[in-house]
Amino acid sequence: MKWSQQRLAYELLDELNENATEPEVVSFYESLKKALNRASTEPDLLRRYLDIISLHQDFEKANIIAPKYISTNQLSNDMESGMSQISKKIAKMII
Repeated sequence: MKWSQQRLAYELLDELNENATEPEVVSFYESLKKALNRASTEPDLLRRYLDIISLHQDFEKANIIAPKYISTNQLSNDMESGMSQISKKIAKMII
């Protein structure tokens, strides 16, 4: 997608808080930079960011696939649960 870290921060914060002020955007950008470089950053936080990014129109245009199961409501509840678990395992293996 060729986004800068600043663009990434803007897009994430826009999704998390549409009414963010410019100082909030700058603060979030600084926090994001640190989080992306820190080995101690929680994987759940990174997965949340990936979920947000994967829903962006630029992600779809870039022809990138995220390992996340999206329910079709065509399968049984057991199958839906199984597909979701498989996707989570794949995500853990590649993230």
